[in-house]
Amino acid sequence: MYKGIGVEKGKCIEEEFALGYAMQRIMQNKEEQQELVKWYFSGNWVKEDNNGECI
Repeated sequence: MYKGIGVEKGKCIEEEFALGYAMQRIMQNKEEQQELVKWYFSGNWVKEDNNGECI
């Protein structure tokens, strides 16, 4: 179980619902969406402009 602190104080999320809760919160916040994309593509990816070969 995850127990909220700070702005999430008073909330408890069971582990089985953690991913869904996190995704819901991210979809409600544009800044968090951008951070998630940066994090996800930070390992095995290189950002290029639109002239690259891949879509």
